[in-house]
Amino acid sequence: MMRNQKVLFNNQGDLLSGRSFINIILLMRAQMKKTMTVFTVLLCFVPALMGSLYLKEDIGISLEEIQVQDLSRSGLKIVFYVNLINSSSEDYYLTKYSYRFITGHKEYLQMQVPIEEGIKVTAMENTMIALPVKVTYDLLFHTAPELAENEMIKCYIKGDFEFFSGRGRRKVLPFDFNGGFPVFNPPEVKIEAIKINDLTIAGSDFDLQVNFTNENGFELLVDRIHYSIRIDGQMINKGTIPGDKSIEKYGEKTFSLNALVNFYDVGRDVYGFFQQDSVECRFSGEMRINTVWGIINLPFDIKEKAPLVKQSA
Repeated sequence: MMRNQKVLFNNQGDLLSGRSFINIILLMRAQMKKTMTVFTVLLCFVPALMGSLYLKEDIGISLEEIQVQDLSRSGLKIVFYVNLINSSSEDYYLTKYSYRFITGHKEYLQMQVPIEEGIKVTAMENTMIALPVKVTYDLLFHTAPELAENEMIKCYIKGDFEFFSGRGRRKVLPFDFNGGFPVFNPPEVKIEAIKINDLTIAGSDFDLQVNFTNENGFELLVDRIHYSIRIDGQMINKGTIPGDKSIEKYGEKTFSLNALVNFYDVGRDVYGFFQQDSVECRFSGEMRINTVWGIINLPFDIKEKAPLVKQSA
């Protein structure tokens, strides 16, 4: 009589015994335990991995605005106002930043700025910071002489912010902002003539005619001009030209400054100066100019021979 037996084959088709089958089952269980162990370890790393991914999103930056400040004949300051956006539940501290400032495809300045105490970037808030860059025209045109004829200079600032969280996590964020600033040329001031309206042995009534030329590609709004007039070293008159007087871009404007001179006050020698065809005149003072980039207080000091124009009898 024959017994029914279960017959197992391996993957080569060979007959396997019952003991061999049991061994295979045990091996499979051991392998499953290893797989579960690896899976458990990976699960342990998931929060850390998720935390790392979240760290990439919890600090952001945005450019709020760019301002040109302290514009003068020697240069200016360009300021990048940057928003630091903390969307996490913990505070961060800005501990260092570095940047390269590029003008005309050439590096003008490279800086690393450590912040010893750190700037606090409060959780769930925006924090505004300023990145100021001082530009002097002498250094700028030495670095990039081809820019000397430009009215506006394109620039960009590129660098990194370094943050640390309260728990010591480090975060580095790159930034790259484009901007621009003007090349400012002070108005050219020229004495055109001294027009004699009246001349007696006691004094004179005259107009000093001065010309202001705007050599910039933008309008200048002259708020006021404080001035003094000297003839051959003698103080003759001083005063203020008030009011809003604009000088268009690449334009010019002539001012006629009236003065009444008492020779007994300034000296009788001045009477002799007014008998000549020309006289050495010094016109100095300060003009207050409004531009789209702010107010400029610009001193001037012109000394040259001025023709004397007498009214015909």
